[in-house]
Amino acid sequence: MILIRECSGFDELEACVQMQVETWGYDQSDVIPRKAFLVMQKIGGQIIGAFDTSMPGTSPQGEPRSLVGFAMSLPGVKAPEKNGAQPRPYLHSHMLAVREAYRNRGLGAQLKLEQRR
Repeated sequence: MILIRECSGFDELEACVQMQVETWGYDQSDVIPRKAFLVMQKIGGQIIGAFDTSMPGTSPQGEPRSLVGFAMSLPGVKAPEKNGAQPRPYLHSHMLAVREAYRNRGLGAQLKLEQRR
């Protein structure tokens, strides 16, 4: 069973960092580091994880080793398009990764839908 929820804690965010390496072959100079993920969450961004809770020994809430995908959004402010309009906050969807063994099952779409909610 796949559980989709907000990532929390250092270990889950570190699992997102490692997934960047696994998914895109990034080295340490390319990855968005765990500290940046923490800052993003603190300022209104979101990091949503997909956890395979059917892995042996995994809790029903998921854990870092059961992370099989994530989506990350950065907070932003849209400038007014016309005079008198107010700036609007929004989330910019920046990154989506799914482990190879879990691809082509609609998991990326589920993460994007949760991001929109």
